[in-house]
Amino acid sequence: MITQTVNHLLLNSLINIDFLLLKKHYFANNLSVLNLIKLHKNLFLHILNPLNLIINLKQFFRILQFFKKTSPMFNFFVQGEHQKLIIDNFIKKNQLNLKFQIFFKFLVLKKNFSMPFLILLKNYAGNKLLFSKTLQANHFFLIQEINPTQAKKSIGSYKILNDLTDYKKLIFILIFVRQIWQNSAFK
Repeated sequence: MITQTVNHLLLNSLINIDFLLLKKHYFANNLSVLNLIKLHKNLFLHILNPLNLIINLKQFFRILQFFKKTSPMFNFFVQGEHQKLIIDNFIKKNQLNLKFQIFFKFLVLKKNFSMPFLILLKNYAGNKLLFSKTLQANHFFLIQEINPTQAKKSIGSYKILNDLTDYKKLIFILIFVRQIWQNSAFK
């Protein structure tokens, strides 16, 4: 009964904050898209498959559960100053016992942590091979991507297809992390 209520609340939250909607300037035909609405001649509204999205969020949930036991360094690779400020203020104001760093352009660890975890919140448009080597050199082996692109060549990461430049979606992800991090039932 409790699991059914939690699943129902999660699905309602995804619908209420438009997490299932993704606006793109091109047509993308993949398994993550349930439906497509043409808004303008080159602007499309993609309705994401809720089942795939919940599966990807569940993978993210399991990763966070694993790291909650080991208390790693969380590394955010963000798109801009606004995302940095939102993440920084959210973690500090909610008093999450979470070690974190936020990067804009380069991924360089200040200390050598045994299991760093990277949350990639931007589209990396550069050389994927060079970026992949940079991740390996900095010992990032577990990566969660949350961005609106479907890459043909993966960098070996878990993926949630969405656009976090819509700040209510970024806040949803941060609240998702907070709920897992602060709830003792998720140990």
